[in-house]
Amino acid sequence: MNIEGRLDIQLSLDEQCCRQVQIKSSRPLAATRVFHGKTPEEVLKILPMLYNICGNAQAQAAETACLQAQGVAVTERQREDIARDMLVMIETAKEHLCRILIDWSGYLDEASAASDMKAVLKLSSSFKQSLFEEGVAFGEAARVKTDLNQAQVLIEQLDKLLEQAVFVNKPEDWFSLKNINALFEWAERGETLASRLLRQTRQLDWENLGINEVEFLPELDQSLLLKQFNATDAEEFIARPSWSNKSFESTSLARQKDHPLIKSASLEYENGLLIRLVARLLELAEIPSRLRKKLEMIEGIDASKNKTQIHSDSGIGLGQVEAARGRLVHCVKLERGIVKRYQILAPTEWNFHPAGVVAQGLKSLTTNDESLLRRQADMLINAIDPCVAYDIKVH
Repeated sequence: MNIEGRLDIQLSLDEQCCRQVQIKSSRPLAATRVFHGKTPEEVLKILPMLYNICGNAQAQAAETACLQAQGVAVTERQREDIARDMLVMIETAKEHLCRILIDWSGYLDEASAASDMKAVLKLSSSFKQSLFEEGVAFGEAARVKTDLNQAQVLIEQLDKLLEQAVFVNKPEDWFSLKNINALFEWAERGETLASRLLRQTRQLDWENLGINEVEFLPELDQSLLLKQFNATDAEEFIARPSWSNKSFESTSLARQKDHPLIKSASLEYENGLLIRLVARLLELAEIPSRLRKKLEMIEGIDASKNKTQIHSDSGIGLGQVEAARGRLVHCVKLERGIVKRYQILAPTEWNFHPAGVVAQGLKSLTTNDESLLRRQADMLINAIDPCVAYDIKVH
């Protein structure tokens, strides 16, 4: 059962540009009430049936929130937590690759790369089995395997797939690109979907599409965030979140903003379409090396000392995870081990806020051609990437 809803995005044209943007959501944000009266273990079983996009990130945020509410220190389940981090990274790689292989090929008027997609999905489904006993990654029964050789093999396969399907170079070499000239040289000589889409974006002079002044979401103080979830207007905050009375962006660009290539490119293209495409590629290129480092960390922890201990039961827990599309937050309140309240704040609510990065980016589009506006809007929205499907209407 998928309850994730859709986004209805309406654009109004005048003689010169896109003048008005309306974003309506059918996302059932109160669906988390189904968790009320359940145990944390039951929540983890129900969660995948309700939220099948970024399922590992959802489960990790839920597990973190529930453990915190029960008073379990994160450091006491180090091996499991690190392995779950790896699952979220793999999930992020899968989501970014799906956008490239399916959507980017569509923007180039080409068929999607079916064989590469099959390889992506096969790798993604194999990682959980390679890291956890019987593939159980969440809940009290989760145990990291003692032999992680298969995980190493899968990382190598992912590395090779990214090299062949996306970067031509080794991903870690591509990630080391430092300036916009090096990027353009790569794009001009490459024949992958990624290089050709960057070339097309430049040829169409669309590098600056969607430039706006919405800032990146900062770190959120946990105590202040808990106050927001406990306030009388909590539902309004979850549906249309703001922080210090401002809208913020939570995307892969927000995570990659300090990379030298982004800093170099943003001097000319600010936070336009080109920069967003590059940020997705940077994040994807970094994942194999991050996975290797996490695997080394797991292997350096003595499994015999990896015990779960219960401290004081606070009753309230918060889990924050950087999912593929942005920051995901789960908040839970337990009473006697049973869920009294459960809330989820997804990155879509930040990015598709009425005053958020999508609305402001779309308002900056200047064409008065309906079909061209629709195409530009679709590429920009896809680069920001909602957690759910969307429809664009122009009138």
